[in-house]
Amino acid sequence: MNKLYIFFLLITFFLAGCTNNSDESGGTDPDPEFTETNKPLSVQNITGKWEVYNFTKTVNSGTPLRYVDIDGFTITFNADNTFSEANARGDLGNKGEYEISRSDSITFRFKNEDQENDTTGYIVTLLSDKRLVTLDSYFAQLAGSSAVFRVKDLKFWRNLATMPTGHPGVTKEDVTIERLQGQWEIYSFREYIGGSLANDNAEKEALFKGVTYLFNLDKTYKEFGKSGGLSTQGTFVIVDDVVHLFDNAQEEGANISYTVWITNWVNDEFVFYHITMEVVPGSTQLRIRESFTNLRRKAS
Repeated sequence: MNKLYIFFLLITFFLAGCTNNSDESGGTDPDPEFTETNKPLSVQNITGKWEVYNFTKTVNSGTPLRYVDIDGFTITFNADNTFSEANARGDLGNKGEYEISRSDSITFRFKNEDQENDTTGYIVTLLSDKRLVTLDSYFAQLAGSSAVFRVKDLKFWRNLATMPTGHPGVTKEDVTIERLQGQWEIYSFREYIGGSLANDNAEKEALFKGVTYLFNLDKTYKEFGKSGGLSTQGTFVIVDDVVHLFDNAQEEGANISYTVWITNWVNDEFVFYHITMEVVPGSTQLRIRESFTNLRRKAS
């Protein structure tokens, strides 16, 4: 079954996200508390455009990881029981019909990638007229392991009409296009596996040091290699503390080239932070792999 691409993401070998695993990380607060008075789940109450501002993934009883790649993705619920999805740039995804099948769940009907009729559903809590949360709990077998893991996905959505920029429960850097504009150079890279510095960290740091990014006010960017040659260019979209980069070589509507999470911004330096969860080779245990790419503003 082809699940809705915003609400359901297939688990792969890595579970990408972020967490308060290190004092150096930008971090995320614990799961936002449900302090609002819940509203009844009805067509009238959910009509509008909703945007993902926090997505946490928990495996077994581990620490929730923040998955930033879908921050800024939206779903629009219409009063006529139709819906449409889009990525952070606004490229349309699935569309079809929805039905509030129970007091806490919504069923979707749409055409899958093979243009066949498909149906799926998920649990929804409408926290207020400003935000809602969706829950998907399932078992998954990760590549490279015979073990089956229990996975819980929580996605927090904000109503773009009533709370266009708020992010309750999540600490985020204030990333604006005016603050980001200019040229930034990678001067340090560190990768930790299970809390220890990776054995090949020196080799990776040598590859990354000297790479620069140029961000322009017209929402275009360029990436330059260590020798100064242009390696990638395209457009970007800022969603709170996340920057989605779109490669011009990709067709309209294609997947995001990559996403960076900006943390620890002090004066003219910040960090691209990334964390993944992986299976320890030859076992059923999970471990954290996280990287810190330090950039500083490059003089004109």
